[in-house]
Amino acid sequence: PGLVRTYLGQGTGGECPEWVGFVALGIAVVLNLQDLDLVGKTLVIFGACVILPFLVIVVEAVPLVPAGYEVMLQSTPRIDYAVLLSTVIWNNSGYDICSVSAGDIDDVQHTLLPAMGLTCFLVAIQYMVPMALGAVVDPNFSHWENGYFTEVGAMAVGEWFRGVMALGGVCASMGLMNSRLRFAAQNLASMAQLGLLPAAVGKTLESGAPIVAVFAYASGVVALVVMDFDLAILFEVCAVICCGMIIAEIFLFLMLREVAPDLDRPFRIPFGTAGTALVLLPAVVVSAVGVALNRVEAVAALGVVVAAAAAAHMMLAAVKLAVPVMFVDPERDARAWEPCPTVELKEQRMDV
Repeated sequence: PGLVRTYLGQGTGGECPEWVGFVALGIAVVLNLQDLDLVGKTLVIFGACVILPFLVIVVEAVPLVPAGYEVMLQSTPRIDYAVLLSTVIWNNSGYDICSVSAGDIDDVQHTLLPAMGLTCFLVAIQYMVPMALGAVVDPNFSHWENGYFTEVGAMAVGEWFRGVMALGGVCASMGLMNSRLRFAAQNLASMAQLGLLPAAVGKTLESGAPIVAVFAYASGVVALVVMDFDLAILFEVCAVICCGMIIAEIFLFLMLREVAPDLDRPFRIPFGTAGTALVLLPAVVVSAVGVALNRVEAVAALGVVVAAAAAAHMMLAAVKLAVPVMFVDPERDARAWEPCPTVELKEQRMDV
């Protein structure tokens, strides 16, 4: 919601009221209460609205390269590597979100890898090319701040393009909010289905949307908006938490391969667990460096999150012992006792 307000304010040349952020969050909630297919199609539309303005900037900025390149080389910006790494990690995080919806993908063995590869390529190109040409348009890096591409668009194309870039920024923020909301809500619902949270959290609509989990996560976002955190600090904290989450996910992934080596998996990785660990080692190193280089406050926030999660886990365990009926879902438990028909399993694996 904060980014939506920021981009709208830059597009209109004034300060955007707080209620606009709540309206944006409300739209994301309504979308996430619909079918997952609709959420995916909406994200594709948002993605197109983000990419098209950057294509225009690239076309218009190319003629400015000869003159601007010399000026850019002469500039010597002071680099804060902690902020740089946090920004890179933040802007390239979120690929693990697809795991939440992997079970809904048709022919996941042959669909997911090409889709993920194309996504990584598009994201990298969309960052590198506009940034390189944007630096040519305005090589004074002291001007660059959150949402500055609206100014770059106005300088490269014309003043009228400021509004177009602001609209692209709003679409980017809405897409981010939409996907994060679905990811977090589905995680909460899955935990409830596994008996780790009260069964009510896993309640779903006919569309399959986890209604209680969606509203629970949206309430947390509203609380952050009301407390009015500084966006820059919030991004640093989110980047550190993201690094910690990546390290934890990789550790648990490797541990699962050792604990359950015969579990049916859609992909096979060469050289077993050792080869997998070697492939994932750079991600662990970058994440660890990202945590180490950040400010003490951001690292402390990661510690607070871990401590709060541990406390919440112990509290929920105590509640489950005291009031076990809260964690019982009759429909889920009935399905668990249904006899499973014999199915001929076909091996559909892909070497990576």
